[in-house]
Amino acid sequence: MPPLAPQLPQADLFISAWMEGGKCNKFLQVFNPSRNPIALEGYGVALQRGRGSSQSSSWPVHLFQASKFVPPGGVFVLYHPQCSEAIKAALPTDDRCSQAQAELSNGNDAMALVKLLPGVEPTVVDGKELPYVVVDCMGVFAPSGSKAGKPWSVAGVVAASKDKTLVRKPSVTAGNPTPWDCPFESSQGTNAASSEWVVLKKDTAYDAMLGWSLSTWTATPPQPSPPTPGSFEASLAHLTSGPSVVLALSGKGAIARWNALLGPVDPAIARVRCPGSLRATFGVDATQNVGLGSLNSIAAFQELKFFFPRALIDPIPCGKQAADYVTQALTPTLTAGLVELCRTKPGNPVAWLAEWLASNNPNAPLVID
Repeated sequence: MPPLAPQLPQADLFISAWMEGGKCNKFLQVFNPSRNPIALEGYGVALQRGRGSSQSSSWPVHLFQASKFVPPGGVFVLYHPQCSEAIKAALPTDDRCSQAQAELSNGNDAMALVKLLPGVEPTVVDGKELPYVVVDCMGVFAPSGSKAGKPWSVAGVVAASKDKTLVRKPSVTAGNPTPWDCPFESSQGTNAASSEWVVLKKDTAYDAMLGWSLSTWTATPPQPSPPTPGSFEASLAHLTSGPSVVLALSGKGAIARWNALLGPVDPAIARVRCPGSLRATFGVDATQNVGLGSLNSIAAFQELKFFFPRALIDPIPCGKQAADYVTQALTPTLTAGLVELCRTKPGNPVAWLAEWLASNNPNAPLVID
């Protein structure tokens, strides 16, 4: 079997929108790109007030309340309890998909969505050590003891993390844990094209062009790249893209002879090592490589049983076993047929004998009228 293509990383939560507006108009929106609801008991929000530590283990973490979750393809909103009534009215209708929290960034405070996992460097919350990893990051957790930071630029807009609404582009499919001191690798980017965010005006909680609101975020991820040529997924897609011809070949050394005729799996290698093989002559790449052959007798047995379930696939006897089979199974029936042939003397003896053997086959099922 061809090797499996590399597995895609499992979809996880990420920040889809952030607003830092007038007075207490603040919210953090989290999106679930998976097809299953994700409980928030294993997640939290790390926050540093204008300063912090480059060591993630010292970031204070605010945990989500029990029973909170993010529905599949839906959002969860963390909002300031004193925000405007308009923001509260636009929250998700399910109370389990939102939570009031006063501890939110003022635009110059680093935030990170973290996931609590065992076996990771621990952080202390209420005197307890809680291990976690960073799933998505906004801002820079500055070295301990530094002065209060300034708002960060986003998409080339100066100080866009304050008095603005930031909405993740619909093409984003996962969080970016890189801090915002590296705009070329982090989500903030250096301009509108390289950034993962769209910068909207202050107190914006809805944008029709983006298909975004406080209770919804529409993801339009790019088309997945085709599987690696030669992988199991690529071979399966190619073989099922149109009609396939399956042959059952028999003969002494049939498996080895057929694979030798095909040549190496990759036509590029076949052109060098076996220039006269079928794959060297007609192959395109490791997926479109003319045909496939069974690897060994065990694989051939399984494949023949799959494609030809009614076929009798028995080991070919040899030596004394073959002689005994001829004597016991073939000779009595063939002798009787030849005797009857001599007695009848038909005009076409070959066709007559073939018809007689078919009619007198001892292995044929018994038909009762």
